[in-house]
Amino acid sequence: MSPDYAIRTVLDSVRVGSFWQALSNILPQYAERECHLVYPACGPFAPLLLPVLYFLREQQQLPEKLEVTLIDIHPAAAQSLQALVEATQLDSVVQVLCQDACDYRAEPGSVDILLVEAMQHGLSREGHLNICQHFAPLLAEDALLLPEKVSVRAVLTQAEDEFPAEPRAEGEKNTRRIDIGPVLELSRDTLRQLDLLRLDDGSELIRCLQVKIPEDLDTSAEHILLLTTEIQVYQNLSLAEYASGITHPLPDLSVCIGFEPRNPQPGDLLIKPGDSILFYYRKQGLPGFLPVYVEPV
Repeated sequence: MSPDYAIRTVLDSVRVGSFWQALSNILPQYAERECHLVYPACGPFAPLLLPVLYFLREQQQLPEKLEVTLIDIHPAAAQSLQALVEATQLDSVVQVLCQDACDYRAEPGSVDILLVEAMQHGLSREGHLNICQHFAPLLAEDALLLPEKVSVRAVLTQAEDEFPAEPRAEGEKNTRRIDIGPVLELSRDTLRQLDLLRLDDGSELIRCLQVKIPEDLDTSAEHILLLTTEIQVYQNLSLAEYASGITHPLPDLSVCIGFEPRNPQPGDLLIKPGDSILFYYRKQGLPGFLPVYVEPV
C-alpha cells in the first residue's frame, strides 16, 4: 500500500481512538517487566501507536524496559517513520525496519505485544491474516494480539434493505437480514489452529467454515451475500459494524442465490435454497474469501 493511501487510516477516528485507549491501558502494565511490541505494516505514521508512546512519555508512564519495532515495506514510509521517531525523541525506544513484515525473523516467544491492523472490510485485499500467521510462532506464551479478535460472518439481505436510497438514522440497523453463520474467527488461539491447504501450484488456502442457505428462503426477491466484520480490539473496546471503514459489510456479488445473473461473469456461483457454501481464504494475490458450493452428502 502506498504511503499516500495509508494516511487515510488517520482519518478513521473511531478505529484509531479505540487502539489508543487500549494501548494507553495496556502499556503502563509493563512498568516492572520487559516488553517487546512489534507493529508490522504500520505505514508512514504508525498512527495506532506513536501518539500513545509520546503521550505516555510526557506523562512519565512509558515503561523503562519497553522495546518497539516498527516495520513497513515501503522505503518512503520507513523514512517518514524514522523522521517522526527522531522528532518525538523516541529513538531510544523505537527501531524502524524497512522490509516485508513476513520476512521478519526473531527468537520464538520474543514478541510480547503484536499490534497489527492491515485489513480492509471483510478481511480483504491486505495481508492482516498472513502477517498474524507469520508472527504466531514468535509470540510469547502470555503475549497480546491486538486486535484480540476479528469475527467474520455471512448474512443474506436484499440490496435495497442494506443500502437504502435515504440514509438511515444513526444506530438504525437493517432488521431484514438473514444470518447464516460464522465464516472465520481470528484470535491468538485460533491463529495456531488454521487449516492450511497447499495447492500443487504452490499457492495456499485456509479452509474456513461452512454455512447453509435456508431451505425456505423466499427467492421472489434477489438476495445478496454479505460478509460482516466485528472487531474486539481489547476487552470491552470494540469496533461494531459500520463504526469504521474496516467493519463495513462486504458484498460478494459473485454468489447468486436463487437467481441467474443478468450479466453472467466467470466465477459466478449459482446457489439454491438448501445448498451449502464452504469458504476458503486466499492468501496469495489479493487476499480474501472464496465461496465454494458443497455437494450434498
